[in-house]
Amino acid sequence: MSKAKRTRLARLLAGTLLVAVPAGYFAIAAQDSHASGERKRATASVSGLQPGKPTVTQRRIYRLPIPPACTYAQYFETNSWSSSSLYARFATTPGGLDEFLRILGSSRDALVRDWIPISDAQARVVGWQFGGAFGQTRDLAGLHLDGDGAPQPRYDMVVNLTNDQSPIIYVVSTIDFANPSEGG
Repeated sequence: MSKAKRTRLARLLAGTLLVAVPAGYFAIAAQDSHASGERKRATASVSGLQPGKPTVTQRRIYRLPIPPACTYAQYFETNSWSSSSLYARFATTPGGLDEFLRILGSSRDALVRDWIPISDAQARVVGWQFGGAFGQTRDLAGLHLDGDGAPQPRYDMVVNLTNDQSPIIYVVSTIDFANPSEGG
């Protein structure tokens, strides 16, 4: 093989590698990113919510003011291209519930008895069940708070008021990302 042919072959091989390697890397990274959300959901359904409070960063991002003196705290976060949600469950005091609602811009008067604004699909992500025997034997009240648009979260919550000295709050804080093509 002549020197010119070897040079052309080497250039062709180098050019092919310069295009194929990054393209392969991006395809693998995209698949891993997509699979990550599915793995998180599968992990949550198997292992349930994580014990403890969400991190300070998560609470800031989702604007979720979990009271300092809460007990039995659990959380789980999901992310996708269009939205991210932080699921949290915790017990608090009557004053903690009032403070939590006040910081969110609401009050206990806004809670609607026997209303479950957390959808079945949302509840399934973390294994919550509000219907059936659970719902019939508990004093449940719901509240939905709309955000002021991206990136302000919206809140869907259910408060178990069965033990009035230790209400249990189930909340999903969701941030929807603006679609750039819609001008948001």
